[in-house]
Amino acid sequence: MLSDRSLNNDQRDDLVAEMLVAYISVLLVRRGDAATARLMLLVERWKLEWDNEANEKDLQLEVDPANRNHFTDDLIAKLKDLCSEAAERFGLGVNWIVVKETLPVVGPGWRELVEREISGERPTSLVGCKQDRGGGWKTTWPSQTKASSAFTEP
Repeated sequence: MLSDRSLNNDQRDDLVAEMLVAYISVLLVRRGDAATARLMLLVERWKLEWDNEANEKDLQLEVDPANRNHFTDDLIAKLKDLCSEAAERFGLGVNWIVVKETLPVVGPGWRELVEREISGERPTSLVGCKQDRGGGWKTTWPSQTKASSAFTEP
């Protein structure tokens, strides 16, 4: 699918990012590290981002702020090694991972949002928003669903 010449650069980057997340996750499980693979399920969004300093693309993973602390420097180094391993086999040139917090959707009613979250409520209008076993929150965003089905098509 990546060799499809009708893909524009953004579409190709979306597929490469998802492919790398998939390979990292499956390799973790197959190498006996299910705990870290479970953490990969907390990743809400992924994309390739240009790094001007290194002159290459980085794999950017976004997680809910409540889950960011699970992604320690040691864990990110492990993910980076797996990313580099998979990217090298396919000649993708992605050798670095950055983990960032997702930004909430805010608007004029942000004060009410803050009050609801302080009282323990979380937004539920997001596709697939649910609390995970560790007390963090996992959401599936529509763009992931689309990329996922496009990625898995023959």
